[in-house]
Amino acid sequence: MLCKPESLGAFPSSEKALSETKREFSYLSPNASPEPSLRSVSSPSSERGPIRTEDKEERGNPPYEAGAACRGCSKEPTGRVPVPRVIEKLDRFFAVNDLSGAEALLDYWEAEGRALGDERGLLAILNEKAGLYRRTENAGKGLAAAREACSLVEALGIDRSFSGGTILLNAATTMKAFGEVRGALTLYERAKEIYDLSSASGRYEDATLCNNMASACEALSDYVRAEALYREAIALLEKEGRHDGEIAVSYVNLAHLCIERDPSDKETVDRALSRAWEFLTSDRQPHDANYAFICSKCAPSYAFFGWEDEANALSEVAKEIYERS
Repeated sequence: MLCKPESLGAFPSSEKALSETKREFSYLSPNASPEPSLRSVSSPSSERGPIRTEDKEERGNPPYEAGAACRGCSKEPTGRVPVPRVIEKLDRFFAVNDLSGAEALLDYWEAEGRALGDERGLLAILNEKAGLYRRTENAGKGLAAAREACSLVEALGIDRSFSGGTILLNAATTMKAFGEVRGALTLYERAKEIYDLSSASGRYEDATLCNNMASACEALSDYVRAEALYREAIALLEKEGRHDGEIAVSYVNLAHLCIERDPSDKETVDRALSRAWEFLTSDRQPHDANYAFICSKCAPSYAFFGWEDEANALSEVAKEIYERS
């Protein structure tokens, strides 16, 4: 998902080559605070219900019966994946960095979605899986989830809707993460067409698209377009004022771009890292699971550029948040 969070996907170790260090830094972090548009493909009637205290937390024991209404939640339709409640539980796993638990949960509900013939519910699960596998660096499963999600977007006729565009964006980010850069750029362009025509698009969604598309352009050595897109993402989020962590991610990406384009341009790199640090340490930044994820993904980049104190501080903050959760 910028670090290359968005993707904020998993960061390789800082000792690896520059291209490896930067591979997965995008906004689409699997544990990011969910924007309404990112998880809007479920049935309109499957509204979020309250989490019950009797819901089991053990891995592999979902708190709902397959194909049945959630007990005590009359708005939960029968015969469908209870997407909002699955997402609630998924976010709990991400809050403590339990990726095995997250995968087990999604595996269970993918199987249920297929058994129930619930294509919209299955699409929501595959969309989440594409993000998860970026983080666990499982190329085979990640690409399979992304491709099937794209096929379902077409089959369900939502390929011109805002939620469909967001799923295409997520699939593109997964493809980019695993080396299918040109295919990713094609999907980003499709998502951009949809966003440009949608009244539902907002600064965060547009910035996500700009940042992640910039990463693909950069991988193709189109540095001029990539820099323009990173700066557009930053400008959009600075106006919005609620996503300092993602602004930092774009600045870190910009630092990588500058060093790839001109290895002697240390001044511009340091300026970008300094700006990123200002946003990472902003008073507005909530110290939640998403912030921990961003810190953990930015830390290797700071170490790569020789900012060891900052890298250690980010790693420590991420560790403290996960342990506290």
